[in-house]
Order: sequence, then structure tokens, then C-alpha cells
Amino acid sequence: MKPESILFLILGISAVSYFFDQLLDYINLKAQRKDIPAEIESFYDKEKYQKYIDMARKERHIVFNPDRGGWDSKREKAERVSKYFDTKKEAIEWSR
Repeated sequence: MKPESILFLILGISAVSYFFDQLLDYINLKAQRKDIPAEIESFYDKEKYQKYIDMARKERHIVFNPDRGGWDSKREKAERVSKYFDTKKEAIEWSR
């Protein structure tokens, strides 16, 4: 087998694995319940569970930073910025 074929095979497997992982993450996120099921309610602290659910679902917002002249990515309701970018396009791509 040629080295190029092996390279393309490895890249193909990696790409399929990545997209499958993203699909499963999306399905899991959509299927999460906001309430704790009654069967396991005694094992979990309701506040911690709700905080976990909220953190997993928070979206990132891209906001202009007038002090630095670029763009910031920050989570919803966050006080601090997650990361600074020179261009809005870079911030959007990183935040996805």
C-alpha cells in the first residue's frame, strides 16, 4: 500500500470519528433533562446538577472590544472574556 493511501485512510478515519463525536455530543445535549429523574434524585444535589446543565448549554457571544480594537468571545452571563481575537471571523470560528 502506498504511503499516500495510508495517509488518506488515516485522515478519513479521523474525519469520520470527529464528525461522529460531534453528532453524539449534539444528540446528548438535546436529550438532557433539566430536572433530575426521580429514580436518582437522592444521589444528586439539585443546585450542582442545574449548574452543570446550564454550563453545558451556554452559548458563546462575540462582542467588539473597543479598548483593544478586536473581538472577544465570552460565555453567556460571563463577566470575563474567554479569548480575544483580531478579527470577528476568527472569534466566530473559535466559538463554535
